[in-house]
Amino acid sequence: MKNLKYVYKFLLVLPLVFMVGCVGTDDYEDVLSNEYTQQSTVFIETGDASEITRLAPGNAPQTIEVGINNAQGADLTVSFNVTKDGAAASEGVDYSMPDAVISSSEYFGSTEITFFAPGKYEVTVGNASEGSLVVVDNKAIFNVPPAVTVSISWGDAFYDYDLYHVSGNQDLNGDVLASTFDVIAFETFDIYPPVGFSSIYIQDFWGDNAGTEVVMTVEVDGVIDVYDVIMDISKFVLVIETTVDEEGNPVYDITAL
Repeated sequence: MKNLKYVYKFLLVLPLVFMVGCVGTDDYEDVLSNEYTQQSTVFIETGDASEITRLAPGNAPQTIEVGINNAQGADLTVSFNVTKDGAAASEGVDYSMPDAVISSSEYFGSTEITFFAPGKYEVTVGNASEGSLVVVDNKAIFNVPPAVTVSISWGDAFYDYDLYHVSGNQDLNGDVLASTFDVIAFETFDIYPPVGFSSIYIQDFWGDNAGTEVVMTVEVDGVIDVYDVIMDISKFVLVIETTVDEEGNPVYDITAL
């Protein structure tokens, strides 16, 4: 049994906790205080004066809520600014994010952001369709780790093996988080292990149980490890335990079965 531990560190280290800033104040609650209710404001809804950086997998939509302190008489469109590692992020390359809409007479609306590349992302309100609204400079911060790449290859394409990433510790009833269904002698996918346990399962599609030698590689942040697997039956081959360190980075503890 082989046990490996990986800790992903971003080159740009940002604080784990960010404070919500408001126009002329560092106190989020001031947005709704007597001092600021005379101004109509638009802001990202965090629900608190501070928020831990969110660990977000790539290619999985993350919800962002926005709010206003004075309801408007018409629908309000809210656009956003997004940075990655301290510089402007490229929409369509680093992320995708439609505008949010706060309906007439409502106080809150939402949108989703999907990340395509690893990094530290900060999302702030850019502007609103009602130009008189004061934009509050609080933000949502996301830590997007690099994908873990798992690949298998074997000598004879007559045999058909498929990869599955499953939630839980070798749980056949776990949720399928990712899978492959190629028909060549090679399978690969990029996965984002969730916090807790998840597992890699190789299915012998035809049930040949032929004892085929399969080479499995696992790449984490540029480091590649190679495992030899004998496919005598469909089976789990890896268990991944994911935790988060004090800086908000994922720690992968990978055990070969």
